[in-house]
Amino acid sequence: MQTELEARAYRGLEGHGGWLLAVGIILIILGLIAAGATVAVTLASVMLYGFLLLIGGVSEGIHSFAARKWSGFFSHLAIAILYVIAGGYMIRQPVVSSMIFTLVLGYAILITGIFRIILAFRLHSERNWGWVLLSGVVAVLLGGMILARWPVSGLTIIGLFVAIELLINGWSLLIIGVAVRSLKAT
Repeated sequence: MQTELEARAYRGLEGHGGWLLAVGIILIILGLIAAGATVAVTLASVMLYGFLLLIGGVSEGIHSFAARKWSGFFSHLAIAILYVIAGGYMIRQPVVSSMIFTLVLGYAILITGIFRIILAFRLHSERNWGWVLLSGVVAVLLGGMILARWPVSGLTIIGLFVAIELLINGWSLLIIGVAVRSLKAT
């Protein structure tokens, strides 16, 4: 039985429960497919990002020449060149690019975890500081696992993260869709 607060939270979604269920199921299926094809999803994600950088670089270059009378011409042109070079490299070398991304991601997660642990100890007199500590420890472990398996992890981690995102988002929409549809029953 839903509480009145829960019912009010879902009222704006009335009539959309079926769509939420359908999109949730589709995302779960896509997440399962992505989980089974993490290497392909990783490479496709890196190449897509490369194409986006390439398009952004060309756009930035056109803009810099169109507005060359202003003081930001050279900085915009430099950014455009950097985007085009990076995007082209990612398209031509998606395996190496995914490994570089994963290495940076692993260190970023590890360092973030270390900072969270430090923050947790600084907050130890506050209520619920243990959650910050737990978050930091999990991040350090996750970053460490990514780095320990590098460069092999470079071929799968991005695809695995995409798969996890699709699954979590799909389940969330599915649960919300069920809750919205149950409003009709009450």
